[in-house]
Amino acid sequence: MRLPADRRGKRPNGPRENFRPEPPDLFQDGDSWIAIVVRDHQPSKFEPLLQRLWAGCQRHARLLVVLQLVLAVVGVVLATRLELRTELTDLVGEDLAYYRNHLRFLREFPSQDELLAVVESSSPQRNRQFIERLAAKLQTEPGLFTNTYYKADLNTLGSKALLFLPATNLAAIRDALGTYTPLIQSATPATNLDSLLSLVNARFRSAVTNRAGDLGELARVAPALERIVDQALHAVEHVGVPASPGVAVLFRDDEQMADQYLSFAAGRFFALATQPRERTQTAMALARLRSLTEQTQLEVPGNNAGVTGPPVLRLDEQRQVGRDIAIAAGTAFILSALIFIFFYRETGRPLKAMIGLVLGMSYAFGMAAALVGHLNILSITFAPILIGLAIDFGVHLITRYEEELRSGRTLLVAMRKAVVFTGAGVLTGAAATAAGFFAMAFTAFKGIREMGVIAGAGLLVCLVPMMVLLPLWLLRGRQNLLDQQLSPRPSRRHRVEQSWLARPGRTVIVGLILTVLALTQVHRLGFEYNPLELQSRGLASVELARKLMTTGDRSVLHAAVDAGSQAEAVALEAQLARLPSVARVESMGRYLASDQQQKLALVREIKQRIQPIQSPDIDRDQVKLPELGETLFTLQGYLGLASAYVRREGREELADELQLARQKTDDLYQRTRYGATNTVAVRLAGYQQALLDDLRNTIQFLQQQDDRGPLVAEDLPLNLRNRFVGETGR
Repeated sequence: MRLPADRRGKRPNGPRENFRPEPPDLFQDGDSWIAIVVRDHQPSKFEPLLQRLWAGCQRHARLLVVLQLVLAVVGVVLATRLELRTELTDLVGEDLAYYRNHLRFLREFPSQDELLAVVESSSPQRNRQFIERLAAKLQTEPGLFTNTYYKADLNTLGSKALLFLPATNLAAIRDALGTYTPLIQSATPATNLDSLLSLVNARFRSAVTNRAGDLGELARVAPALERIVDQALHAVEHVGVPASPGVAVLFRDDEQMADQYLSFAAGRFFALATQPRERTQTAMALARLRSLTEQTQLEVPGNNAGVTGPPVLRLDEQRQVGRDIAIAAGTAFILSALIFIFFYRETGRPLKAMIGLVLGMSYAFGMAAALVGHLNILSITFAPILIGLAIDFGVHLITRYEEELRSGRTLLVAMRKAVVFTGAGVLTGAAATAAGFFAMAFTAFKGIREMGVIAGAGLLVCLVPMMVLLPLWLLRGRQNLLDQQLSPRPSRRHRVEQSWLARPGRTVIVGLILTVLALTQVHRLGFEYNPLELQSRGLASVELARKLMTTGDRSVLHAAVDAGSQAEAVALEAQLARLPSVARVESMGRYLASDQQQKLALVREIKQRIQPIQSPDIDRDQVKLPELGETLFTLQGYLGLASAYVRREGREELADELQLARQKTDDLYQRTRYGATNTVAVRLAGYQQALLDDLRNTIQFLQQQDDRGPLVAEDLPLNLRNRFVGETGR
């Protein structure tokens, strides 16, 4: 192209400093002036701004470098204050009705989040041993754990505990006291396990000597005897403090026993719920509960055990999400750098772009801290997203810069064209993408709103180092000289690009075909409502929660409904129980609002039957194994006689129970004779203390029951009151 006389490549006459070119279409290249003529070019709105930006960058290069490094440090400092919130409630807007209900519920019933220790095995008795031992450990740490619940233990329900039972259960207790009176009366003078079993032997001997009919009556206590001996065997075979055998459990079968505990799937799972004393102690309480669970698993092997619950899931998710996002962001950064280096066949410029990206990400984290102050499980994903988007700014800028250099432009001209012309496209693309993110801020979902604000603002601040520092860094480096020496032949990237640009019709057809194929799969896209699917698979707490949700005849999913009065609570309970999706309703309303006169009458009868029985004393000394062995040997003989007697009467089931008790008694006898005598003696001493303590406490508990009036809200123990009665009495 031949330029007009006043715009040819020679300088006009006169001093150099008086020369005033008339661009915008003139660029200085050393001592020459080059005219750029673009036909039908409509300047972008960004071009004047970018021209001034580039001019300012050249004039204040050092100041800008220092300033942005300082801003990066500020961004990092602000980022350290970012809090990761993993609660699902942090994703929901405060203006939504159901979320307001949830907040109101938490104000009314503040102590709801629980740590849940769960044990799983095929043996309900082994599960019970595990939970009892774990509960005993927690009771020694009242400064850390509170409101521990693992079974419907009447001893913890106060002087009106029997009024929590249905009238049919109270009648069964009254009748059981009559059935098991021989065993209870035998136990009351006993001071240790040997004297307890010796008294039982005396009752059998009397029955054999006098009348066989008494032998049949004594045989009815076979299940309780079998459990006493079985629990003694368990104490001998396992380390640690023996669990309380539970007097009530001694007189029940496995299914009834499992119903007394917090259990699922017919006793396959037993659970223990507890709470940290203070909310700030949640992490410490969780770590301690896991440690105690592992210790108990060593004492009672043969089961699977773990800890779950809402606080556990939150803490585990917080650790897992933080770790996973760090891995994802690091992987995204490394892959971006490697792809950049591989396809551009150079290292200097890609690494400069990656440094600019690091600065931009520090700005983005600082901006997130300033605008929102925390991250949720959605917005934390902004880091790898921004890495993938923001590196494009550097890719476009470097590509245009290299093209201009290889076309013969000087460094300054090439960079000015890249910043002004390609920069306009970069700014436009960044603004459009940020607008898409900011549009999320208008949704009702709080998690999405925060994600939109953080990602949109982060994308815009990532532009700053890419448009200001990266151009200055690109002007330095040996690669500039190499690019100026290369001929402007088409690169591999150019040839690949031309393969589809040269065939627009085919390209459009292929694109349409792929679009149609994609649309045929839309119907397979569903919405996952289970929040556990947000959690990482493989986490023990997640898998345990998932198993509890899907195993057994009832799940751990629950809803909370509050009522303003006892009568309203009872009416709501009846309505909810009729819903086909509801497996069970738990409420204090039925206990407080029901007619309790029949129960009070049954409680009086129970007290009359238990009143004459005296609480046993307890021998705290070590068990004398020779004497206990002789007693066990005698007991198994009497159990054999009783088994033969009831079998002659045709009572096969009871005969089998007596035979099982005889076998367990023989096993314990063998352990007392041939086991490690000191260890066996110490462990049996702990067991007999737990057994007789439990028996004494149960007798005293029944004798002290209050039958003077009905159950009222003030009679509820603290853990039930916190659970079912709100701060304002709802």
